[in-house]
Formats: sequence, structure tokens, C-alpha cells
Amino acid sequence: RVLRAFYFFFFFRRYGDFAMPLEVLTPEEANQIGKTPFMDVIEFIVKECDEAAKHLPDSYINEPDKQLGRITKGFAMAVKSKALLYAASALHNPTKDVQLWKRSAQAALDIINTNLYTLEKGTKANNVKSKEVVLMRMNGENTNFELYNFPIRFVQGKRPTTRLAHSTFPSQNLVDAFETKNGYPVTLTENGW
Repeated sequence: RVLRAFYFFFFFRRYGDFAMPLEVLTPEEANQIGKTPFMDVIEFIVKECDEAAKHLPDSYINEPDKQLGRITKGFAMAVKSKALLYAASALHNPTKDVQLWKRSAQAALDIINTNLYTLEKGTKANNVKSKEVVLMRMNGENTNFELYNFPIRFVQGKRPTTRLAHSTFPSQNLVDAFETKNGYPVTLTENGW
């Protein structure tokens, strides 16, 4: 349930209002379903995360295999907090409703008050014992992230030899996260980039 809420968060973050079916649809229903309003998506995420957090462990340290990368109470609370932060933002809260900000702040404070997480004093928190990590996914050292996010027409670099390139087009916010080699933002002007 938390993963579904998490994926819905990514959908609305990227697309705004979207169709949010909660059951299997017939082809006819799928062709007629409308978009779910933004705040309905937010409320669904909050409800799912609140309900799941009651049943999830703080960690899996005392579970068999002491597994990492599994959904915890803190992760459910973090998804809820992030969704409420987006709902309170100027983009989705043009009237500057203070109650949305208070609700977002309370969700963040609820995570802090669990004492499950603390900020690290160093500059890195990428280790399995870090009290700063809410959810961790272990990967081997590779270039898969770059490989999957190169534009599909890019022909240089590592590519599978038996099939077409499996890259996706990077999102605009990923592109915007980088500057030119001289440290300037990439902007489109009348004369080009």
C-alpha cells in the first residue's frame, strides 16, 4: 500500500491530476475514466501511509536476514510528509492556505519525534548504518543510472550488443539539475542554448 502511494506521489508530481483507478478496469471503463483531482490523490496517499505506518516496523534489524531496502514506518511517514509538502507549495496552494502548511509541518515533526533518524555530522550518509537514511537500495558499482537516462539516440558509451538501446529520455528536472562545464545554467535564448 505504501509503495502504491509512493508511485502515485511520483505520478502527480510529474503529471498533476491523473487517472487513479484502485481496481481492475474493463477496457470500456479504462477508456472513460477521468482524472482524479490533485487533493483527492493527496488525501489517498495520506490515508494509505497513515494506515500502513501503524503496522510497519521501525526497521528490519530484528527480522530474519536483517534486510535493508524494505518499507518501514518511517518511510511511510516520509511519503506522507512529502506529499503534504507538495500540497502546501505555491504551485498547488495558490491561496496560501496556512492550514496546508501546518499539516505539512506536523507530518515532518511526527517523523522527527519518532527519533528513528538523525542528521549525520559528515557530508555523506551513504552507508548502511547511517541514522539519516530513510530507505536504502543497495546497488553494485555500475553506470546503469547514466545508461538508462541517456537519450535513446545517443550512440556512444556502453550499450547492450544484442538489442536496441534501452535508455529513456531524462526528465526536464534532471536536465535542469546540471550546469554547463563553465558553471552556467543551461537556458534557451533567441540565439539558441
